[in-house]
Amino acid sequence: MQQSSALEILKTGANVFLTGEAGSGKTYVLNQYQDWLKDQKLTFAVTASTGIAATHLGGRTIHSWSGLGIKDQITDEQINRILSDDDTYDRLRGTDVLIVDEISMLSHHQLDSLDRILKAARENPKAFGGIQIILSGDFFQLPPIGREARLAVVATVWTKASFAVCYLDTQYRTTGDSALSELLSAMRNGEFDQQHFEWLQERMVVDPETNETNFEIPNEITRLYTHNEDVDKINKEQLDALPGSEKIFTATHTGDSALAESLVRNSLIEYKLKLKVDAEVMFIKNDPAGKYVNGSRGKVINFKNKYPTVELHNGKTIRAEAVSWGSAASTEDTESAVVRQIPLRLAWAVTVHKSQGLTLDQAAIDLSRVFTPGQGYVALSRLESLSGLYLLGISNQALAINPDIHELDKQLREQSQKMESYLNSHEAADLIEKQKSFVQSRGGIWSESRTLSES
Repeated sequence: MQQSSALEILKTGANVFLTGEAGSGKTYVLNQYQDWLKDQKLTFAVTASTGIAATHLGGRTIHSWSGLGIKDQITDEQINRILSDDDTYDRLRGTDVLIVDEISMLSHHQLDSLDRILKAARENPKAFGGIQIILSGDFFQLPPIGREARLAVVATVWTKASFAVCYLDTQYRTTGDSALSELLSAMRNGEFDQQHFEWLQERMVVDPETNETNFEIPNEITRLYTHNEDVDKINKEQLDALPGSEKIFTATHTGDSALAESLVRNSLIEYKLKLKVDAEVMFIKNDPAGKYVNGSRGKVINFKNKYPTVELHNGKTIRAEAVSWGSAASTEDTESAVVRQIPLRLAWAVTVHKSQGLTLDQAAIDLSRVFTPGQGYVALSRLESLSGLYLLGISNQALAINPDIHELDKQLREQSQKMESYLNSHEAADLIEKQKSFVQSRGGIWSESRTLSES
């Protein structure tokens, strides 16, 4: 499905599961839909299953937004306690559209619990209390954590909500590299073969048979590891090895302290950011003016007027000033906590988990200690091209994907094709009338505006 078709379906008010491989433009479509909702004067909330994804979208975690917290399943008594909080109650009742990103990491129990909370808050027996809910993500990405956790698609409410599946099938991130696109597609389709494995072997930094070095890893590229201890060790060693004095930038916050702490803990934000001249860094937020994007790499070249100056790898020089992250996002801009910090982190190394949402032109990736299906796919899908891969190691489990995901993926593609056929069978005037009806039924002000050009 094309991005423009997905946007038209979203505008009808249908519950939607927006999916597609990394780089297909899911976030782009969500951003366009948010702009359209603002035009229609509708209230929406942007959330995600993880703090990392939430900061990418400028939102908060679904656990915090809904009051669910760290619980998987919830009792009636706990729901009553959640609804006794005026702010939470007003938020749950006053939102017209709820967006939940990175749905692969939300368990079936958590989605059912969200359904129960919204039904109770809105006193409406319909799925999710009658709110329009948009789930976005890719089940080939990292799965929910927990021995009993299963994918959100098996939740009881999934069927009841009648999700329209919008499967974006155009790849934008790797359009210049057919080899990487083919390799990732082969992993998704269960067609990974010897040829694809040999492509990866050709990118090994050290030949496992001869022990000879095939590539020298450029110092400025990011290394991805599956374990925090490897990342912390490399970043500390590299920073300590640099001459000169260390500058420390401490984050500040306003609003709820617990939410601010959670925001920092579950994101790429560094509470105490330690930098030196020549430190390799990565921007961790998109700049509204377009000076840098989440994942832009560079090097600190000096400190001027309290802030670091970063020279990006494309030669552009940027003064990295403190920016804000909020723990909530809505058309009312109500935020329970705001954290301010320099939008940088040391970038010699980062975990695969925290790389979700990043786009990297080059990366040195260690897949020798993969411990869960999907990690290898997540890591490789961060890249723009196979030529940008420096493979440090690979295990037998590195490319594993849960076989059930392959069958699920086929079903989702088929459902998306049927939805696109349904869309194409309707006259434009009928579709617009349906979109107008949705806006007016939610108390919005209809404005036939904003079309989508493919990203």
